Amino acid sequence: MKCISTRQPWADLVVGGVRPFETKDFEPRCAALPFPLLIHASLEIDWAACRRLGMLPPGVTGAVLGMVDFVRVTRPSAAEWRKLWLEHLEANGRPYGDKTRLWFFENRRRFSEPVPFKGQLGLFDVPDELVQKYLTA
Repeated sequence: MKCISTRQPWADLVVGGVRPFETKDFEPRCAALPFPLLIHASLEIDWAACRRLGMLPPGVTGAVLGMVDFVRVTRPSAAEWRKLWLEHLEANGRPYGDKTRLWFFENRRRFSEPVPFKGQLGLFDVPDELVQKYLTA
């Protein structure tokens, strides 16, 4: 199953439905949208965001936290970003400038427990058997 890694607190906020989209600097090169996507919390932590959002201590790292349906990706103009950035909970402008892509999610499911797994950059595969018991729970 496809997976994307993001730092805390963003991984918790995506899986929890607080953050409606994630920012990346690329578009996926895989199956047509929509498709299920696992959300992985990387080992790195965005400490400034954790402090600003009052999320200390940060959530679990180095694990798959849950699954979302990845429904669309857009490339926002500066004007579009100004309308959306508060929903994104970012402190500043588009994180990747003109390369910023917004990945929109629906149908979030947090696993009953984190699944330890080493993340990677970009989209990567997690063996189905590793998360299967959490998908049916």
